[in-house]
Amino acid sequence: MNLISRRSWVGLLFSLLLSTSLQVSSDSLSEGAHLYKAGQYQKALSAWEKAAENGSAEAKYNIANMYYFGKGVEKNKELAALWYQRAASDGHAASQFFAAEQLYHGDGVSMDRKKAVNYLRQAAENGFTKAQTNLANIYLSGVGVPQNYSEAVKWYKSAAQQGDADAQYNLSNMYAQGLGVEEDYVFAYVLASLSAAQGNESAKFNREIIANLLTPEQLETAQQIAASLY
Repeated sequence: MNLISRRSWVGLLFSLLLSTSLQVSSDSLSEGAHLYKAGQYQKALSAWEKAAENGSAEAKYNIANMYYFGKGVEKNKELAALWYQRAASDGHAASQFFAAEQLYHGDGVSMDRKKAVNYLRQAAENGFTKAQTNLANIYLSGVGVPQNYSEAVKWYKSAAQQGDADAQYNLSNMYAQGLGVEEDYVFAYVLASLSAAQGNESAKFNREIIANLLTPEQLETAQQIAASLY
């Protein structure tokens, strides 16, 4: 009979403990959500704290939200920042975004724009749309990072492709002015149209300005492209 090595037993024990921990985390997370919806905030907090102890990034994010907005607990933005950053360290995109927002604006914590940009980049790389737009805004303005139009275009494109109206509007402006990209009034018109279709009034205004810079043929092409993307 083959004997299982000590290393194998340790590995098996670790796997069982991890599986149990994940199950406890999942159960407590669901319980917390149910209690929260029922208005039992303190019990929800306790359930999420248990889930957080077992590694749930979502639970850490929920706790952060409770402290940030003062829902069921006394509002405490410093504690919220702590929990957002804990969840951010676990790769939770929304937490990375809100941790960045607090640090960038000094909201409940000491302002640290370098750290904020790092969190924001992590969230953007994880596909969080608003993080992509905000990171692009920062590169466009050069506040917190060296101004970099190419990086701004890169992140506006990522957010615009996910349908963010602000990103579409800002990217339209960059194409209209040739900032970080080759000037392209047709594409600028298309992007302004997509943003305008979502109710962006500034995009509606800019679209009319751009239209005056196009030939009739270019305008027709731009309108056809925009219509196909609505």
